[in-house]
Amino acid sequence: MNQYDLLASLYEKLMGDLGDLPNKYLLNPILLKHLPQDKNLYVLDAGCGSGRWTKVLAGRYDKVIGVDNSKELLKIAKNDRSAANISYSFSDLENPLPFEDNIFDLIFSNMVVHYLSNMTKIANEFYRILKSNGTLLFSTHHPKFDLARYKFLKKVNKRTKFVNKDSLKGKAAVTRYYEPIDLFIKHFIDAGFILISQEDRIITPEFEKIYPRYRDYVGLPRFTVFKFQKK
Repeated sequence: MNQYDLLASLYEKLMGDLGDLPNKYLLNPILLKHLPQDKNLYVLDAGCGSGRWTKVLAGRYDKVIGVDNSKELLKIAKNDRSAANISYSFSDLENPLPFEDNIFDLIFSNMVVHYLSNMTKIANEFYRILKSNGTLLFSTHHPKFDLARYKFLKKVNKRTKFVNKDSLKGKAAVTRYYEPIDLFIKHFIDAGFILISQEDRIITPEFEKIYPRYRDYVGLPRFTVFKFQKK
């Protein structure tokens, strides 16, 4: 069973349509800024969860497929965030994806890749199903934020599994992965992608005032957003 099957109700309660405060104020504006402007796109939301971003993407593009390996989150997505141009299906990103080569114009993935163990395989699979000149846009935890919270990770020089003990506003412990950022980027470069941009989202004093849980992390990058293009 996927760990988010057990957390689906809590996740939906905390995230809803806009996400929690860090997502709403720090991450969402960056992702929206980097979305392609062309409307005639075929889009994959890889790790769609409860369909929060799938619904946003469907409002911008012709056709969107949302895949996830949590059956419970997919139930929420299908019940609460459906549209005529959205299709949802169960698929595990750790396995080969059930899509033809060179089919998507945009692959979008919000806060998902840090749950995946084999980034080389993921990068190659994304490259396979993306069209030439297609865009890969995704977000993840910034490694510097993880390092500030989990000191033992400073000794790590490879992709490493650990438990984030205070996920979902401290209400859940979730297993995910840490990797130094230069090694992380290399998976995608080696797969054939061109790095178009990387934008970090810094925790500001202003944000700390509305989200005091980040009091000790002001000045650190909380999230990072990558934009790659297939050659």
